[in-house]
Amino acid sequence: MRSSSPLRDERPAARSYIGGMLKHIDFLASNVPGIRMPLYPTGAKVDSFYGFGHTIGAALNVTLMSYCGTCCVCPAPRPRVDGF
Repeated sequence: MRSSSPLRDERPAARSYIGGMLKHIDFLASNVPGIRMPLYPTGAKVDSFYGFGHTIGAALNVTLMSYCGTCCVCPAPRPRVDGF
């Protein structure tokens, strides 16, 4: 069954457009302010918290996320494509 939502039909076009703009960009970086107090989901303390950002066409996306006064860095390289 096909969705009648116009947003659902525009998303692939938007991704393609943004990916096309970023395919000549080598490096993306983002910083995300995190939680300042410790988390205890199901009673276990969380030691670190890593953010992840998709490359969306760029060669590398590095995301920095803070958690309880510590910064955690997550590099996400674009997968290698044969012929490039």
